[in-house]
Amino acid sequence: VLGTSAEALIDSDWFALAHEEDRDRLRAEFGQAVVQDGKQFVIEGRFTAADGSERVMDVTARNLLADEAIAGVVINARDITERLKEQAAMLDSEEQFRVASEIQQHLFPRKAPELDGFDIAGASKPAAATGGDYFDYLTTSDNQLALAIGDVSGHGIGPAMLMAETRAYLRLLARNRNDLSLILTRANTMMGEDVGKERFVTMLLAKLDPEKRTLVHASAGHSPAFVLGPDGEVKSELRRTGMPLGVMPDAQYNVSRHMRLAKGDVLVLLTDGLEEATNPEGELFGTGRILEAVHKSRRLKAAKIVKSVFEALENFSGNAEQ
Repeated sequence: VLGTSAEALIDSDWFALAHEEDRDRLRAEFGQAVVQDGKQFVIEGRFTAADGSERVMDVTARNLLADEAIAGVVINARDITERLKEQAAMLDSEEQFRVASEIQQHLFPRKAPELDGFDIAGASKPAAATGGDYFDYLTTSDNQLALAIGDVSGHGIGPAMLMAETRAYLRLLARNRNDLSLILTRANTMMGEDVGKERFVTMLLAKLDPEKRTLVHASAGHSPAFVLGPDGEVKSELRRTGMPLGVMPDAQYNVSRHMRLAKGDVLVLLTDGLEEATNPEGELFGTGRILEAVHKSRRLKAAKIVKSVFEALENFSGNAEQ
């Protein structure tokens, strides 16, 4: 295992191969263990291989006699270096998930705003691989409400931190602007250097005018949103109007035409994490099932509609890790 032949180890001090910081401890543990009436024992420590690399060994041994006179010892040594590395990587991954999840959950709105004539609700379901899913409620400079939903590519602490940065930029920009295209254009410019080539951010902003009962939106490469009519059928899709943030520094973002909302209309904003959730067979939850859940619950309060979508997801996904 260490690149040293068995012949070379016969009549030699194999503890000399142990790491100097572990050597005395291993000698002492071995000396105490071999006189334990033939019981098997295990010691673990660092050893130096013939090529100079450091390896962690799991050494199992047993005294051949059942008294204190030692006729011989049977030793089995295993290299557990890679196993320990895998365990350390798993623990590191779990810690990253915990930190990323805390960041994400801390940044989500605590409650939905109240807006005359509208019932609003939002929620996020934590997944095993925490990413950069985001939603927020923004107040623009003309004192109107803009719903924001987005997704940072990737998983872990990096996307969670970028999500936090995106949230801060959008809140700042919305306070000083009311044009959704300008908000996204400026956010794209500000985030360009921070996103990097390996990541991007999709974002959809939907602005509500309670007096005119209209909706206008701008989307930086985000999944379509939907407006369902009182009959539960899709009456409009809020499609992409520009590139994801961070992809092109000079990208421009168009704004949709104003859409008049009728009583009983339901606006559905979502991220692809919901659409791409799977069941144990690997089948995607998909947009169709989301809209079906909304269709069935469309006459309920907004919070109940959101809950019904997640219940449908849970029934579909079963024990599958998301």
